[in-house]
Amino acid sequence: MPLKIRWPEPARKTLLLLLALLPLSGCSVLLTSVVVGGAILTGTASVAVGTIAVGTAVVSSLDRRDLRTQIDDDKLALDLITALRNHKAIGKGQGNRVRPHVFNGVVLLIGEVTSESVRRTAGRVALHVKGVRKVVNELKVGPIEGLSARAADGVLAARAKAALTGIRLKNFSPLRVKVIAWNHTLYLMGLATEEEQAAVVEKLRYLRGVERIVKVFETIDQAPELAPETSPENT
Repeated sequence: MPLKIRWPEPARKTLLLLLALLPLSGCSVLLTSVVVGGAILTGTASVAVGTIAVGTAVVSSLDRRDLRTQIDDDKLALDLITALRNHKAIGKGQGNRVRPHVFNGVVLLIGEVTSESVRRTAGRVALHVKGVRKVVNELKVGPIEGLSARAADGVLAARAKAALTGIRLKNFSPLRVKVIAWNHTLYLMGLATEEEQAAVVEKLRYLRGVERIVKVFETIDQAPELAPETSPENT
């Protein structure tokens, strides 16, 4: 007998976001549970399209961007990848690896390119993609990093995200900080108060393997209140 669930309002909003994002990619994923407000809602529905992780349900509900902006950022990331790959000096076969990251229309470019000219060109191409508000160009001139270096970046990012769970500030959630690790550098994106930004940097600055921290935050005056079930005091 199929399992029937009455989805509360936060869950319905999350599912709307997931459905809106599904057409952006083409693989399959089995969605077996969604976490909403600390409760796990379990089912056996198979989603035929998309690479949306189950954790998206939590992240999107805590995001300080509205749903429309989150969707626009995901689309913008795809537009940037297409524009960069289609450029004759940057694209496939040219010895470059450019990775764009987007938050609230702000673009971070990381990776390796063959020359300073290509680095500047990539920044200009990104800036002219519709929807881009600002480009932070952190591309490095040099050979493409190997798999071991990329794996180390992944481990460092995971350790950094885990470290942020130790921050105890009112209305702060580590899920609201986008952490990107590359070449021993941590890049921090998101909408955060100055107090939150300082706490995040202080928590990460002495983390083993970190040589540099780059803040790509956008500063807000006041942190919006978390829902009671997601505040640090209730976790």
